[in-house]
Amino acid sequence: MSVLEKILEAKKREVERCKQLVSVAKMKKIAIEKCTSASYTNKFKTIFEKESFCIIGEIKRASPSEGIISANVDVKDVAKRYESLGFFAISVLTEKNFFNGSEKDLMDVKSVVSIPVLRKDFIIDIWQLYQTKMIGADAALLITKALPAKQLSVFIKVLEILDIVPLVEVENEYEIEKALSSGAKLIGINNRNLDNLTVDIKKTERLLKYIPKDVAVISESGIKSKEDFEYIRALGVDGCLIGTSFMKTQNPLEIIGERI
Repeated sequence: MSVLEKILEAKKREVERCKQLVSVAKMKKIAIEKCTSASYTNKFKTIFEKESFCIIGEIKRASPSEGIISANVDVKDVAKRYESLGFFAISVLTEKNFFNGSEKDLMDVKSVVSIPVLRKDFIIDIWQLYQTKMIGADAALLITKALPAKQLSVFIKVLEILDIVPLVEVENEYEIEKALSSGAKLIGINNRNLDNLTVDIKKTERLLKYIPKDVAVISESGIKSKEDFEYIRALGVDGCLIGTSFMKTQNPLEIIGERI
């Protein structure tokens, strides 16, 4: 069983338990009410304007590859630090079993910053899409490898209806084709292999040629140094997502060089 398969198995069990507590119909009603009652502009959509390089700083307590990264992190403090550095958005790991995250982490972050917030989790059920709206995320990760093409297409459309930006993650050219065919407008190239957790930062450069210029692209994982950051930035992608390296330092400027 690959690492991704183990995570997805645990996620299926978790979601089924959640649906017993709050039905899909109830969660959908909550999400729709939030859509109709809220009057705000989703700032994450400015990523499509391609006006500047977008840095997404991630908050995660642990990961399968690193183990515990920062067990007692104050997510509000980290979020405010990211915002003060001029980051485009904040990514929050909400997965419980392997990343020690929670929906509360995302809601806490959302309560203290004005920049957009991305939910990173392993979304496999429409219930989670409605939950994503309920907790206030501006964008949500969809993993191409984890979803059949038809389901991926439906999930992209549902998120767009909910005014949530789908970040569709890929690992190879076949997944890029699947993502584009499903309607992806924002693609995240994951430099990490989700089956065995190995990282190849050159993957972004190799895969970029398969993505049309009018599709926004984020490079994810493996950026550990200023040299890595400058290399990715020079490729012409629209931005990058940095998690572990930022969580291990009190000063992200050691990696990005200067304030944005």
